[in-house]
Amino acid sequence: MEHFSIIDVKRATLEKALSAQLIELSRCWAAEGCSHGIVPNEAADLHEPLWVAQDADPVIGYAFGHFYTAERKTGYILPGSRCFDLDELYGLSHFFSSSPKIL
Repeated sequence: MEHFSIIDVKRATLEKALSAQLIELSRCWAAEGCSHGIVPNEAADLHEPLWVAQDADPVIGYAFGHFYTAERKTGYILPGSRCFDLDELYGLSHFFSSSPKIL
């Protein structure tokens, strides 16, 4: 029987200790070689709004991006709409299924 843990996802404030954990996670991402062109983040690359995923204490994933106001119409966004653009989304691979999924 597999063991499943509850992952806590919450909005976070970027602080020095958290920045170090996020930089280490981005190093893991780059080392996986699963995304072409990914280089580890530096402190200046990180920003809020920021969400982190934790399994007990350690941070195992993160997402950050930025809000903006749409300047022109797209197929699904009207000019002047408040939008969120996701800049990065990463989670340690061993927390996800390794079996391929057919979409």
